[in-house]
Amino acid sequence: IRGGVEITETALGAEPGVARFSIDFDRTNRFLDEGSAAGHEVRLTALDDVVGDRLPTMIKMDVEGYDAKVVKSAQETSRKGLLLAVETQRSGTSVIEVMTEAGFEQWR
Repeated sequence: IRGGVEITETALGAEPGVARFSIDFDRTNRFLDEGSAAGHEVRLTALDDVVGDRLPTMIKMDVEGYDAKVVKSAQETSRKGLLLAVETQRSGTSVIEVMTEAGFEQWR
């Protein structure tokens, strides 16, 4: 951790496993389907597991449309007293429902 920021090579999702990403498309790399050829594998884990005992005050995510799955994987984290804001790229119904249950309000 440096300056309050930690960078890890980890994909976030609803269940633990392995995620594969394309590597040849610069800023447009994306998740690969199982069975795709070349790619880079990283650990897939829940946000609660990444956060652990830490007490973040803000979480900003850009998870390429997987916002609902990542938010669902942060049940414990979203209920910790110091978390004041979660910024997502998308705010579909399932994301809003989970965050509302945890006591957050939508803001734009």
